Amino acid sequence: MITFILSRSLQCFLQLRLWAESFWLKRRFKLATKFAVILGFLLFSLGFFGLLARRNMITILLSLELLFAAAGINFVTFSNLHQNFEGQIFTIFLIVVAAGEAAIGIGLLIALFKVKKTANVDSANSMRG
Repeated sequence: MITFILSRSLQCFLQLRLWAESFWLKRRFKLATKFAVILGFLLFSLGFFGLLARRNMITILLSLELLFAAAGINFVTFSNLHQNFEGQIFTIFLIVVAAGEAAIGIGLLIALFKVKKTANVDSANSMRG
C-alpha cells in the first residue's frame, strides 16, 4: 500500500513537472518569437527606408542586405514555431541570392565609379563616359 502511494505520488509529481516544463518551454518560444518578429520588422523597415531615401549605391546595397536579413530572420522564426525545416531551407537559398546580389552590386559600383567618379545613383542614367 505504501509503495503504491509513493509510486502514485511520484508519478503525479513527474507529470506535473513535465507539464510545467512544457508550459515554460512554450512560453519561452512565444517570447522568443515575438522578439524575432519585432527584430525582423525593424530590420525590414530600416532597409526599406534606406532603399527609398538614399542615393548612394553603397547604402542602397546595405539596405538590400538588411531586407534580406529581415526575411531570413522571419523565415527561421516561423520555421521554428511550426517545427518544420522549410523556412530554414528558404533562408539558405536567401543567403545565396544575397551573396549573388552583393557581388553583382559591387561590380556595378566599380563600373559606375570608373566611369562617373562617384557612387551616386542619380548620375548613373547611362554607363557611357
